Amino acid sequence: MAEESGTLVGSADPWIMTAFAAYSAMLMLKFLLNIMLIIVTRTRLKIVPNPEDVMLMGKDKAKEVKVDTSHPLLCRVQRMQQNDLENIMPFFILAFLYCISADPSYTAALWHFRIFFGARVLHSLCHYFAIQPLRSIFYLMAMCINVSLAFQVLYKVGLTTKYF
Repeated sequence: MAEESGTLVGSADPWIMTAFAAYSAMLMLKFLLNIMLIIVTRTRLKIVPNPEDVMLMGKDKAKEVKVDTSHPLLCRVQRMQQNDLENIMPFFILAFLYCISADPSYTAALWHFRIFFGARVLHSLCHYFAIQPLRSIFYLMAMCINVSLAFQVLYKVGLTTKYF
């Protein structure tokens, strides 16, 4: 919808959308690597989450494998994955809205994406190796980026529409 100000909600700079796509793909790759880490951890510890999964190991190895969801290391990597779900998914939505409605500069958008990506990678490393207070600092950095994206979208939408 075109507004009097000339701003067209829904149009986005192709370079910004390319950067968004690249950083989104890298975040999804990180997310998938976390899933692989859960699988490797379960395999290394010889634990499965469900009784029926023991049968997948074969009869000769079934006695070595146990059903357990409470091992501390497994819980740690699962919490890491849950934390990613709670933070990366909102970023995808907010960053997309930012790209199409906030009319950001390429540099501002790129730094938002870079900082968020770096903070999430460093947060996961700190989570896995139990490094505090850095883990909390990186969590807050990523959260600040999400808040910044949300405020900028709300600000721009508020300026360009009479319905807000």
